[in-house]
Amino acid sequence: MFYSSYKNCKRLQKFRLFILIIFLLLIVRLASIMVVKGRDLQVLTNNQYCISEPSTDMKFRILDDNGKNVLKYKTNYYVVIDPENFLKNNIDANTTTINTLIYTLRNYNEKYDLSKLRDVYGGRRAYYKVDLSTYDKVKKIHGLNGMYCFSKKVANVGGTWNYKNMLLKKTSRNKTSIEEKIADLTAKNKFPSINYEKSISGKIVKGDISKNAENKDIKLTIDDNLENKIKKVLDNKSYSKYYQVGVAVMESSTGKIKALVQKDDGKPNILLCSTTENGYEPGSIFKTIVEEAALEKDSNLKYTKVMCREKGENHGSLDMEQAYIRSCNSYFSAVANNIGFTRIYNIARQQGLFSKVLNFSGNNEVQGDIAIPKSIDETSFANQYGANKDDFIPTESPMSMIGMGQSVRITPLQALNIVNTIVTGGIYIKPYIIDGTVNSNGDIIDKFTTQSNRVISEDTANFIMNNMREVIDSSDGTGKQAYVSGVDMGGKTGTNTRIDNYGKKKSDGWFIGYFKVNDIYYSAVVFVNNINVEDEYGGSTAAPIFRDVVKMMLNK
Repeated sequence: MFYSSYKNCKRLQKFRLFILIIFLLLIVRLASIMVVKGRDLQVLTNNQYCISEPSTDMKFRILDDNGKNVLKYKTNYYVVIDPENFLKNNIDANTTTINTLIYTLRNYNEKYDLSKLRDVYGGRRAYYKVDLSTYDKVKKIHGLNGMYCFSKKVANVGGTWNYKNMLLKKTSRNKTSIEEKIADLTAKNKFPSINYEKSISGKIVKGDISKNAENKDIKLTIDDNLENKIKKVLDNKSYSKYYQVGVAVMESSTGKIKALVQKDDGKPNILLCSTTENGYEPGSIFKTIVEEAALEKDSNLKYTKVMCREKGENHGSLDMEQAYIRSCNSYFSAVANNIGFTRIYNIARQQGLFSKVLNFSGNNEVQGDIAIPKSIDETSFANQYGANKDDFIPTESPMSMIGMGQSVRITPLQALNIVNTIVTGGIYIKPYIIDGTVNSNGDIIDKFTTQSNRVISEDTANFIMNNMREVIDSSDGTGKQAYVSGVDMGGKTGTNTRIDNYGKKKSDGWFIGYFKVNDIYYSAVVFVNNINVEDEYGGSTAAPIFRDVVKMMLNK
């Protein structure tokens, strides 16, 4: 009897426990449904009574090294009408007010016909782009439901081929391009937006402006103020005759590009040689590479004299320093034939020539090329150096031309590397322009650096650096017009001759150089496109611009 009662009691306890568990599970399930459904209902409610419009077309800003936003904006203005809301909730609205809206929009654009709202847009909001005057007039119209106005900033740097505009163009052609790098860094960003609240009666009022604190802005190495000042130099009347001019300035010890400026941003970017076949011949600035290759082979070659055989101005018997200062073609043609193609190519390649510098996609930036003697198999040579076969143009005997900087094509931005390797004592530092990413407060999120490697000995670099000083300081120097009193500076002039697609003879002027301002060395290149082929040279076109840029940075 006692055992039976105990057994019944145990069964009752189990049953109660079972009921309790079922009850708890139902509570958990109900709570889950309420949370999830409540969230869904909240989203639905927000969608019905909240409207969000982007305040700009950019999810990020582009900042210079001082934190200044370098993007310029134009403002677009919109009048927005929710057709169903507008037609349903303005039945009792003042007729005069409605007509004022109708005629204001139609006066701006006769195609803006509100009588066709439902037919054209259905349930979608109608966006009418207007000018500022119309925008202001519509904003003064009160008492209507289902409509609102907003403005949107659209980024525009001021020229299709300005490199800042080029950075904004996302491309799928090259996943490793600088444009794709920026797209990846900002992929999780959200557009800043203007929020509007819609009442049950259909009235729409402006709310707050939302910004995503987790957004990443792109910070560049450039100095926007410096670029603007260089632009003023190029706009000087003294240089008005030049079709296109490009100037690049870099902090020598870091590789940070401080300025990339061209005279006309409406033309393809000259510093990157955008849309060209593969760049421009560097002329005599390439003699710097030839001299490096010679001295790395045998430093005693600096004492070897060569008789000048130029038909025009004959320089007589010259050693290496004299030949560099006076830019003797005979001398460097002889040196190039003596040391051979492989040494010259290898020295150039290790300094970033024949490779893109910033890695803009496609033909927005070219990589250059060089003539290769037909005695060398270009396929095997390319494989040996990890190059592309297309980088080489098989030529019967190109060494004399290569020694003068002909039969070679590079970009002005690559030319920065030539002078910078000298200034850094023989170390190649790859130029770069993206310093990192920051948040809206300017705090660093990502920090980038660059690559470097020794290319030539310090002795070779110092010897050529002194040669460069003499190019400017010496009465025989081809770069005398770059001279600025009291400044530690040096450089090399270059002039090329080429035949364009129409068979016409053309010429370009070059100047690469270094200078010291406030105890900081800078490397710079000036490229003047399409100079007078008969009587203008790098020393008379690019060198004076270099001088004026240095003076400007010194505030002289």
